[in-house]
Amino acid sequence: MKSIIIPLALLLSIPVMARDNGTGTSDTLRRDVKEIHLQDRETSRQVKKSEILSAPIHRHIYQRSQNPRFRGHWSGFNLGFADFGDYDIVPGGSPFMDLQRKNSLVMQFNMFQYSMRLNKLNNFGLVTGLGLEYQRFRFEHKNSIQRGENGKIYPLEIDHVKKSSLKNLYLTVPLICEWQFPAKNHRRAYVGAGIMGGLRLHTKTKVVYKNENGDKRRYKKAGNYSMNPVKADIVARVGYDKLALWGSYTLNRMMKSGKAPDLHPYVIGFGVNF
Repeated sequence: MKSIIIPLALLLSIPVMARDNGTGTSDTLRRDVKEIHLQDRETSRQVKKSEILSAPIHRHIYQRSQNPRFRGHWSGFNLGFADFGDYDIVPGGSPFMDLQRKNSLVMQFNMFQYSMRLNKLNNFGLVTGLGLEYQRFRFEHKNSIQRGENGKIYPLEIDHVKKSSLKNLYLTVPLICEWQFPAKNHRRAYVGAGIMGGLRLHTKTKVVYKNENGDKRRYKKAGNYSMNPVKADIVARVGYDKLALWGSYTLNRMMKSGKAPDLHPYVIGFGVNF
């Protein structure tokens, strides 16, 4: 009996001795097993990610998810100051188309926009849309304009003129290439250039003057004034987030050739994007 009890006591004393020394506690063993399990999971996750990115379709989707989608900067409100470039005066005529630059304004109401990206980084693309452009050209001299025989444009002299202007309304469609680059606070700065077409919807003149009794009067007259029905502008835009600086120059003549001076409006202004 004693020969059986002594070996059993020795076997039971072995785990106790292992727990007593500092190298083999049960808590340490559990921590080691847990760390090994976490390392295996992290390695498995990295391997799985590398396998996904090795496929062209999955890599393309992953790259797009790391960059916000391309969205151009066109829709919004723009305000600019306009003037005409140098134009030829009919011999013996007067510079009746000279403008007051500070009072000659162009307002753009860009209502609709569509953006199309052209690269995988989503920072370069085409922007188009639809808008309205309102032009008010304030004449420098005390005159308005009138359409004479054969559609020729002549100055219209009016006494006691306070202000006189020519106004146009266009339906506009742009096609702009825009490049964007990161800026602070996850916002984007951008540079864009392209062309904008315009379809003339309405034209009129307006004169504010005083009559013989000194009362203020307004004289308005709508007409085509030998205006070209369409226009094509070169457009450039530079901005940050919702703010923009922009400029445009009309390539074709504003009025028909042989009917009026060769006028090419240009505009410089600022805008707010929606």
